[in-house]
Amino acid sequence: METRIFGRVTHLMMAIALGSMGANAFASLPINFATGQDSSGNIQLSGNSLDANWKESNAVDPKNAPNSYVVASDNGDWAGGGWFANGPTSSWIAPNPDNANGNGNFTLTYTFNLEGYDLDKVAFQNLMWSIDDGGYVQLNGHTEASLVPGNWGSFHAFSIPVSDLVQTVNTLTITGTGSDNFLEAARLEGTLSVSPVPEAETYAMLLAGLGLMSFIARRRKSA
Repeated sequence: METRIFGRVTHLMMAIALGSMGANAFASLPINFATGQDSSGNIQLSGNSLDANWKESNAVDPKNAPNSYVVASDNGDWAGGGWFANGPTSSWIAPNPDNANGNGNFTLTYTFNLEGYDLDKVAFQNLMWSIDDGGYVQLNGHTEASLVPGNWGSFHAFSIPVSDLVQTVNTLTITGTGSDNFLEAARLEGTLSVSPVPEAETYAMLLAGLGLMSFIARRRKSA
């Protein structure tokens, strides 16, 4: 009877531990870098919509620093037929969507924290961007992509090596260069899939279950 009780408890603890590891340790969670998102991750198409993630700096005349906003065809900063339409997976953003001369060589910044995540189980996917005028993308000070003026009519794919990530706070930036102080904005999309590091409590529970199994085995041998 005692052996059966110990066995049931052990099996229960191991099932909980393994279930926790399956749900938490190996589940990939996406970080979405798309410009134009609201706080729920929806892509906004309307001009002047607040971007929930990207913060501006160094703009000539920002609308409400450090916020950035969606630029649409009804905004003063929209470049007519030169830019491709907003949606469905990102939108153009700028520090001041209402002022065609208010942006200049701005910088947009997206920060994300990978503390508690396993950097050996990460993957960037579908990274693309565009900017008017020229500029570059950096992650933690490493330049990942650059464009010269005139390439704002379509997306441009790029990649980021996982080695440029850090375990704590990461900083992704888009910086404009060579501005003519007229009709500037940027656009970027792509995701990072990450897996949490298994929690210490999960390992402790699994080890406790293994210890109970060893204890039962010894009792059976001595019986």
